[in-house]
Parts: sequence; C-alpha cells; structure tokens
Amino acid sequence: MRVTSAPTLLFALLGLTTAALRAPAVNAQVPKVTAGEVVGRETLQGFVTYAASVAAAITDINQGSQLIQAVRTEGGDYNVGNMYLIFLTTDGQVFIHGEDPNLDGKNVHGVLDDNGNPVVQQILAAGAAGGGFVEWCWDDPFDPNDPRCKDSYALQHFSPVAGVDLVVVGGYYQDLSGAGQPLPPVPLPEVSAADVVDRETLQQFVDGSVVWLRDLIGQVGFERANEWKGVLREEGGHFKSGPIYLFIFTPEGYVIFHGADAWREGRTAIDNTDLQGRPFVREVIAVAQGGGGFVEYFWDDPTVQGDEDTGTPKVSYAVSLRSDLPVFQGVEFIVGAGFYRNFSTAEAEMAAADWLDRFGRSVASQAMEMIGNRVSPSHPGSDDLTVGGRTIDLAALNAQGGLFGGFTGLGQGSSGSAGTGRVAPTAFLPASVGGLVGGTSFQLSPGQDAGGGGNYSLWGAGEMMRFSSGGDGGLHDGEVVTAALGADYRFGSVLAGLALSRSMGSGGFELGRAGEDDVGDVTTSLTSAFPYARLALNERLSLWGVLGYGFGRLNLSGGGEEDPSSDISMRMVGLGARGELVGTGDPRDFALALRSDGFVAQMRSEEVEGRSELTADVSRVRLMLETSTGYTLTGGEVVQPQLRVGMRRDGGDVETGFGMELGGALTFLDLERGLTISVHGRKLVAHEQSDYDEWGLGGSLTLNPQGGGRGLSLGVSPSWGSTASGLARLWAQGATALTPNGYGYGSRRVDAEVGYGIDALAGRGVFTPYARLVLSEQPGPGQFGGGHFQGPVALMPLETSGQSLHGYHLGGRLNVGSGLWLNVEAGRNAYGAGPDPANSLMLNLSMNW
Repeated sequence: MRVTSAPTLLFALLGLTTAALRAPAVNAQVPKVTAGEVVGRETLQGFVTYAASVAAAITDINQGSQLIQAVRTEGGDYNVGNMYLIFLTTDGQVFIHGEDPNLDGKNVHGVLDDNGNPVVQQILAAGAAGGGFVEWCWDDPFDPNDPRCKDSYALQHFSPVAGVDLVVVGGYYQDLSGAGQPLPPVPLPEVSAADVVDRETLQQFVDGSVVWLRDLIGQVGFERANEWKGVLREEGGHFKSGPIYLFIFTPEGYVIFHGADAWREGRTAIDNTDLQGRPFVREVIAVAQGGGGFVEYFWDDPTVQGDEDTGTPKVSYAVSLRSDLPVFQGVEFIVGAGFYRNFSTAEAEMAAADWLDRFGRSVASQAMEMIGNRVSPSHPGSDDLTVGGRTIDLAALNAQGGLFGGFTGLGQGSSGSAGTGRVAPTAFLPASVGGLVGGTSFQLSPGQDAGGGGNYSLWGAGEMMRFSSGGDGGLHDGEVVTAALGADYRFGSVLAGLALSRSMGSGGFELGRAGEDDVGDVTTSLTSAFPYARLALNERLSLWGVLGYGFGRLNLSGGGEEDPSSDISMRMVGLGARGELVGTGDPRDFALALRSDGFVAQMRSEEVEGRSELTADVSRVRLMLETSTGYTLTGGEVVQPQLRVGMRRDGGDVETGFGMELGGALTFLDLERGLTISVHGRKLVAHEQSDYDEWGLGGSLTLNPQGGGRGLSLGVSPSWGSTASGLARLWAQGATALTPNGYGYGSRRVDAEVGYGIDALAGRGVFTPYARLVLSEQPGPGQFGGGHFQGPVALMPLETSGQSLHGYHLGGRLNVGSGLWLNVEAGRNAYGAGPDPANSLMLNLSMNW
C-alpha cells in the first residue's frame, strides 16, 4: 500500500537538492566563474553570481539532486580548497554546506565570528539587498599563512523547485560548529536499527521512521528536518546500527539521503547492480511503488571480510511517499532500509530442494529395507524382540520367574555343554536415540485368526541412515531415522499388510562464501503409511510390492532470520523380488539368495513466503547377493551371520549414478522358544559421485504374549474423535466425557500400556498387573471441533495445553474365561488448564453371556 503523508522527511532533505546546481542550465548572460578561478573580490562576486543563476534556472527536482555531489566535490566547479558554497534560507537555515554535510539543517542565524560580529545576519541582509560583501574573521587552523579576516559574497535568488528564496554564499574558511538550536523532542520509533533481525522488524523500523519524520516535520516545517541527518547517521543511534541504516532516493534513482555513505547523495543509482548483476535499485523502486515490499540482492557487508567480490545476501524493504505540502507538492520519494542474512531465500530454496531429494530417497530406502526384511521368507516368522541391538529372552523371562532372568548373552561352548551368560540391564542402554531406533524392532505373531483361515502378525522396525558429501558448497551431511509399526495377514501364498512410520531428518549445509555465517540447518519430519503385499510363487521365489504416502514439515534455520516452514508430502511405489539359489529352508544350513528391489518416489514442498513450490523425484534400483549360514550354540540356539554385496543405481537431482553396497546382518534364533533377534548394517563402499558417503543401521523387535494373555504385553491405542460409547466414556473419563466439550468429541488420545499376565485361580484365569500412560487433547479454537479445521490434526503432536490431559495409572486386571472381567485401577491425571492434578480410583466389573 502506498503511503501518503503531508510533511515528510524527504521534503526536508530535498531542501538540499533545490539549491543544487546543474551547469547545462546556465543563463547565457552570466559568465561562468568557477571556485578555482577566484582570486579577489571581483572573481568571488562572479563565482557566486554564476552559481545563483544556475540554481535559479533549475525547475526539476531530479536535475537539482545531481548537483549535491557537484557542490561537495573537491576540485570541481564549486569546491576548490577553502573556496566553496553555502546555501541558506532567509531565516538562517543551512540547506547545503559545501564542505561539511553535518551542518546541513542547522540554524546559524545567531552565529558570531571570532570578533563577535553577527556575520550570518549581515550575510542575509546583504543577499536581500541585491548582493554584497561581508567580512568574517576566523582563524584557519590548517593554514598558518591564511589571513584571519576574509571576504564573503552573498546573493539571494528564488528557487522554482522549493518555492522559496535562498541565499548563496561564497567565501573562505569559517567556523559554524557551534551553530544550531535544539529541535523539539519527538518520540522515537518503537523499533530501532539495532532491533532489526528479520523482515518483520525491518518493515517496522522503516514504517516507524517514516511516521517519526512526518511528525517532526509537522511541528517544525521541512527546513529544520535537515538537522536530523546527523541523528540518522549517528552510529549506535536509533537509526543506524552497523550495516543497518535508512536510504532515500527519487523514483528516477537520484540519492537524496544515504545513512552510511554521504558521498552517494546527489548521484544517480538507477542503473546500479549488485555483485551478481541484478538491477536491485530498479527492483526496490518497483516494489515500493507497488505498495511496499522486500528485495533480496548481494552486497558487500562491511562486517564480513572477504565478501567484496561475492557479496553477502541482503534484504531491503522500501515504501513510496508522495508529498501533499505546498512545497514539493506531488513529488514522490522512496524510503527504505536493509539487513544482511547468512544466506538468501534463493540459496535456502536450493538447500531445501537438495535436502528433499536426499531425505525422500533415504525414507523410501528405509521403507524398502524394513518391509523387504519383513516379507523375506529367509527364516520362520517367529516372534522376536531386539532393543538397541540387544536381546530380551521372553521365554526365559517367564520360565525363570524373574525380570532379569530373560536377559541372556550368547555364551560360547560346544554342543552339550552349559554356557549361557547374563547381561546386565545397563547393557541395553543405547549410545544415542538414533542407535536405539536403528537397532530396535519387534514381530508379534499370535497365530491363526478365529476362523482358522490365515496367520496375522504385528511387527516393528527401525532404521538409521547417515550420509555426507564434500565440495565447497551445498549440503554436507545428514541423518534420517525412521521407526515403523506394521500389521499383516497371511493366507496361503499371499501376505498383505500395512505399515505406519515416523521419520525424522536433520542436515547441515554450507555455501562456500567468505565469512563464517554462510551455513544453515534443515530438518524434516514425515508420517507415512505403506500398504504392502507379497506373493510366494514357490518355496524359493517370492515377489512383493509397496505403495507409500506421507506428509510432514520442513524447516530451515541459520539464515539470520526465522525462515518459514513448509508442508511436505511423499508418494512412492516399490517392487522387490527374492529367489533362493542354494538352501534347504533350515537356518542352520548354508544359503545363497538373490535379492532385488527398486522404487520411485516424489517429494513435494508447498510454496511459502520467499520459497516456491519444490518437487524432487528420486529412484533407486538394487541387485544384491545374500549368503548366510547357521551355527548352533550350546543351548540349541542358532546364530546366523549374513553377508550382502551388490550394485545399485541412484536417480534424482543429487548423487546420481551407480554404486556398490556392502552389508551384513547377525540373527539369533531360539527355535524352541520361537524367538528371533536380528540386527543389520550396510555401507556404500563406492559411488560414481566420489565425494558421497552413506551408511545405515537397523534391526527388529518382537514380542510374544505367549497366548491367552500370559506373559509380557505391550499396547498402544491412538484414537481421534469419539471412539467409544457414552457409557464407556463415562467409565473411562468421568462425567465430562459426555459433554460436547469433554474429552472425546473431536479429541485426540493415545493410550499406552505395559503388563505381564500370570496364571490365577488354579489356571482358570489370568491376572495382569499393568501400568498405563494416557495423553489426550481436546481441540481448541482453530482446530476441528472448535473452529476452522486446518491440516492433519489427528497426527499433530499432543501438547500439554489448556485443552490437554496426561495421566499415569497402575492397575490389575483379572480375566476368567471369556465371560468375566474385573479391573481395579488407581490413577493420577493432570489437566492443562487445571491448577492441581486429580487422583482417581476405579473398579470395573463386566460379565458377558
């Protein structure tokens, strides 16, 4: 939106330009006498008379602005040594001081020379009388041979541009440093130059400065506003902090004011380009005339050493002002300021595009690895549990009657000898979160369904991948961690299932410019669903396929301001095949298999401010040779090492080409107890992109509830909305659950439970002590149920807000057959808006018949 103001800063500053002179407009009847030709009274009078005639002939503000530079250029027509010009208003205001810009705007009406003479008043009187000489007496400290008292000449003329009379004075050295009257106090803008850290504060700084200057000029007139030039240029003051300052120029590109470099004033900058050849001045003018806006370009940051040739990204904000004052009425001005960033939005977009490519390929690769391992018939689908690459023997846990009885190590010994060692619980602590996720998975196969038609399983897995690349600029390193939960059903030769995953990625990039601030970080999160199916053609050959869809967020940081985050989405399709070349199906025997898989995936990032919509297409095809053999331990368990080697072809926009991959796995099988533990890793040992490196870790975690509810059990139950009847909500949540605003209608909830079932009532029932965690959130304003629905609310993080609940519960559950159920539970719930937690005790009894 264009800003229109009555009194404005530019009109004050343009008092400078109205007195500026342009040589081509000289009246032919007035002979030209330059400052360098002044040798006495006659030539001094001729010099001032010529300058006044030039000023009186100027009718265009842009022509006049060019002469600010000429008036102050040493060695030019108007400034040589101690001979220069001063332009005054008839009340003693300095419009232009040819030698000292800091005196512009000061009122010198009451200045006395060293002899006590009111020389300024005498000069104004001589000018109004049609021109005359005035003697002033000041000692020039830089010229010991200069006479103390010198002649000056003053002549008054009318400025058609300013619409006022001005007095042109020519003379030698004078001292006006003590001049000036204090201006009235005008409240400073709320945001100063030192407060500018991003686009929002930059805009506030510019808009506030315009309002401040308008108020000032409204009180004292445009003439005295020139006095604030010194305030605008004061380093560490309200309007200048290092490389952050104001600038003002006309729509034609003539510089009226420059907060850092006064020498730029009066020059035209319309054709100036940045260090990459971009005509940024024209762009600044265009966005200002379009209602105000931002422009990015590369410019030398005075605080960065070594960027003189390449520049540093700078963001400027500018607005357009048009005068409605009698003086300069209708004249338009451009006012703006800028700040430097660590990287430009274009560079941020480049980094985001590169990261989308790598992140999408990593997530798709991890999904193919986890699902490919799940559908592989390399060993029976027994239940197993792995935590951070360590084993929990659930069968031993139940048989030996102790929590730590199930933690076993792989003891060495020959067949028939006892040799099982214990592992301390601390051995299961992971070195990192990525190590825990990457080496953890489970598989739960309760058995056939009620109709006896097929087998169903629950499983989980985790993968961690790290990659790095060299080069002077671009993305250098990254890590992607994915955790997945899946369920599938097998009937005959067909297996079908669905996996849900959560992926987190982070990486860093460097742009290779001068300085230490050209770095940034990128992070992503993605929630995905992968339906998959496998067809076993025979005992040795199987084919499988997977589809994928995910959505999440991408964030960039480090640019020197808060960069907007964007929504991202992923789509993929993958196919795989595995054929056993050698093997009997017994894990103890030597096996050789050929495995191949491939996928195509697309990542998309939505458009946000400063970053356009991005799309990354990636692909990968692998052909691997797998070999494994089994070794029997003393207790009958089997340790099965596996080796993989193969080729792959990466497609996309980054790190494309062929590569060689080497991998390995170690599987522990307890066939008697139905326990399987597996960890695996892989490394890219060669690639066409020689500076690219990649490696990954993964594993599997399995849980066996031992049937009938006995043994260790884990459960996670997410819900969105009202998933239970009113009576069930009343039992579970109290009376508030029955109200439209209670927890249930449109709410999100996660229940997580861990328990252990033991025989009770002489084997006729099962008693299960358990611990339960509850997280719940009721939508507030702006969410589903409380206003306009935006985004996938069901998958947003649960937060402890005014609408949230989190509780901790301990209880015991007794099941007798399928008809009697008794539950006793004590809990403690904390509500986001409540002052104190609430304690509860619940007793439930149900009978079915």
